[in-house]
Amino acid sequence: MRRLRHAALLAFCYTLIMRLAVPLLVLRLIWRSRGVPGYRHKWWRRLGWWLPPLDPNRERPIWIHAVSVGETLAVSSLVDMLLMRYPKVPILVTSTTPTGAAQVARLFGQRVDHSWMPFDTPGAVRRFLNHFRPRLIALVRPRSGPTCCANPRPERYRCIRSTRGCQPVRREVTPGWHR
Repeated sequence: MRRLRHAALLAFCYTLIMRLAVPLLVLRLIWRSRGVPGYRHKWWRRLGWWLPPLDPNRERPIWIHAVSVGETLAVSSLVDMLLMRYPKVPILVTSTTPTGAAQVARLFGQRVDHSWMPFDTPGAVRRFLNHFRPRLIALVRPRSGPTCCANPRPERYRCIRSTRGCQPVRREVTPGWHR
């Protein structure tokens, strides 16, 4: 019981800090965009606002989050395998850096959808999840997106976190992601 209260307090503190940090994070994006204009590109999607229109009849996507270039390269074989094995299932790849976004475009072109990873606040994550409705979330970096994986309704999607590159993700995703 005490452990649950401690975890709830930590989750509350984390959420509060993230909510208070959003204005600073937006200012940081603006500041970084002075040198790399890509940080300014569609920054509002990081808040879960004005996401791209989707066909309401399309399949629910598999969402793979790769923070940057290295992680995008690490998941490229996984994405290629998913595209071959499940050609009708859309793949959504998110990143947090413009170089990661450019790498997604270079490696996959129009074969996958790309968006920015939302800031890890309940509102931004809820808007993002309600819009894309992923069937599975695969996070390459284990500390990424604790709010994304704090799912009160596990029947909506599964969340997998990798601790060492994409090998554990590959093993878990393939055998039964569609359950």
